[in-house]
Amino acid sequence: MSVIASSGMAPLVARYAKALCHLNYARRIGRLGLILGSGVSDELEIPKWKDLIEGIEQRLNYSGAGAPEAHRAEQLFQHYKKLRKEELGWAGGARLDAAVSVGWRDVVAQCLYKCFLNVDGEFDESAYVQKIRDHPYLLNLGRLAHNIGTQLAGFQGTGAPSAGLVVSHNFDDALEAAIELNPSQEPPSRRYHSFWRPEPFLRRGVVNIYHPNGYTPLRRGLRGSESLVLTEATFADHLANTNTEESNFLLRHLADKTCLIIGHSLADGTLKNALRQHANQRPAHVNYYVHWVRNGESELNDDQRRAIREANFETYNLVTIFASSAEVSELLLTVMMTEDDFEGHLKKHSQIARYVYYVVGAVSSGKSTTLRHLRDLATVEEWPNKMPPIMNRQSIGLKKTEEEEIDEGLEDAIWKKNTEIRSMKVGIVAVDRAPLDFIAFPATDDEPMRETATRRAKAVLGRLLRDDMRDFCAGQVILVRAETEALVQRQMQRGGRTKPEEVANGSTASYLSNQKARLDDIYKDASVIDSDRCSVGTSVKAAARIIHFDDYVPFDFAGRLRAIQGDN
Repeated sequence: MSVIASSGMAPLVARYAKALCHLNYARRIGRLGLILGSGVSDELEIPKWKDLIEGIEQRLNYSGAGAPEAHRAEQLFQHYKKLRKEELGWAGGARLDAAVSVGWRDVVAQCLYKCFLNVDGEFDESAYVQKIRDHPYLLNLGRLAHNIGTQLAGFQGTGAPSAGLVVSHNFDDALEAAIELNPSQEPPSRRYHSFWRPEPFLRRGVVNIYHPNGYTPLRRGLRGSESLVLTEATFADHLANTNTEESNFLLRHLADKTCLIIGHSLADGTLKNALRQHANQRPAHVNYYVHWVRNGESELNDDQRRAIREANFETYNLVTIFASSAEVSELLLTVMMTEDDFEGHLKKHSQIARYVYYVVGAVSSGKSTTLRHLRDLATVEEWPNKMPPIMNRQSIGLKKTEEEEIDEGLEDAIWKKNTEIRSMKVGIVAVDRAPLDFIAFPATDDEPMRETATRRAKAVLGRLLRDDMRDFCAGQVILVRAETEALVQRQMQRGGRTKPEEVANGSTASYLSNQKARLDDIYKDASVIDSDRCSVGTSVKAAARIIHFDDYVPFDFAGRLRAIQGDN
């Protein structure tokens, strides 16, 4: 019996359906990234940093106990350098430095792959390969990594990145070996490209595997890095270089992708720095962090899980997934599914496959700004085609022919947007404006909402009104609010829409205040963001929190329209 079944826990797809939908979507459009840590290699019996340092100490018969790991490694390196110099009898210089570097990497490799040494002290590659085959999810990880690298050829010209990148903070070549063990991938010699210094151009058609801490492969014929970020000096240099191409390489990767982080304890300084910078620069762009728990998330109580989730999101914009090794394998398989297969898998478990969020607000409230920060999701613009120029004017005082022109454009835009949303079977969709917004744009200052809705509903909603809006894609409403004075100021800054005399006589403030009040009334019980009482970063992060953490509550658009039309 599985851990999940025995503990009474819901399967992973039920607990994290929304997260899996987003990850599956990111993979399908070529924007999924992988960031791997030492936890991936735990079940291969490859030691973590602390255990690796202890192993090197034993091998060199040197004790640096009491010092931090990085400083102990530096002591070990200096001790080895002394021993090597005495052994060779060479004076200092470039030749000695090269010999020390090669020998030091060999010492690290001997300790890193200690459990794969045979009785003669040589590496047993077959034992290593078998261990990888027996790993609960490494083969699936290799398949996903390879898929990330090779699927992008079909996305050329769509704005997707031109090459796939996986970041591995591990010294070992377990991921590379897992990729080669997949018999369905051909040709084997072109499956991946491993490197340890940022490259100006990534290779297409293969997965690019970046080892920022260095790389020392077990298998023969593979080239390792010249150095390893293991000692105090190399670690300090790595953290200090905040303005170099190397330090910005990971940050650019985070900005371009939706990343899935596996096997990390969030202890790596370079990763934490990049995640924090990314969170400050793109406050609504989330990545996903797998918090490994041996027997499933029930090992942690509700308070512990909540605290971990909040800490990871507030600090690094991470959405946390608590998972055992078996569940990580399940996660990887769902991410690799086709859209149709995953939709069926979700329905089998009674889960939603498409989450739609309509972002609404008065003119200049910040709704479009919010949408711009949510482009790691699927987004649908307010106007699929060009906006009618007449829309730049206030709705009050328009001629009948002008209002008809607007309504015709709105009906076509709403229908096309709905069709675009419907084409997305699996994913999270953020939409600029919702179909009942037209009620907030009256013909006169005192026109009741009932009259506006009754007079214009058929013209604006047209095809969607058939069958009581059953063709309409349901979704949750996020209402972006701002004080009237802030709306007026933003209108003035945008230019063109607002005349100075309209601001001076108060008509702009009156119009926007009325529009804001109507939207509040139309979208009762919507999720609300106050965009003028905090920074843009705080405001858009609040939108991300609603989308990724709050319960999904679709708005009853048809019912609300009937209620407004029936109001006295």
